[in-house]
Amino acid sequence: MLVTRHHRPNALDAWWFRCSEKISILASRLQESRYQALRDQIISLAVRYAIPVSYPGRGYVDAGGLISYGTEFVDVYHRCAAYVVRILRGEAPQNLPVQQPTHFKLVLNQKAAKQIQLEIPAALLARADEVIE
Repeated sequence: MLVTRHHRPNALDAWWFRCSEKISILASRLQESRYQALRDQIISLAVRYAIPVSYPGRGYVDAGGLISYGTEFVDVYHRCAAYVVRILRGEAPQNLPVQQPTHFKLVLNQKAAKQIQLEIPAALLARADEVIE
């Protein structure tokens, strides 16, 4: 597994090529806003070099990425809104408990798997919350 944080957008193609020579699976944490603008480029490079990528959110899979496993950000926003309401009603922020996501969603894209000639195991398909055909 290769984990990376920072790359110049103009160097992405060369970086993906180097990855394709060395590894078969790339775990990608692309949550930073600067990568959102490059989403389509990142997905197309993963397909071009046939690298299975696990994305941080469903939006990548909807756009053609292979797999995502993570929290639904809508749920997180609802929890934040509930905290804002509690604070506006007079509760002290330091008295509010820290919460972590409790629901995670596994989304698979079979079309993306076929593009990189990857067969998703039946057991993984059965565990997925959603499979995009």
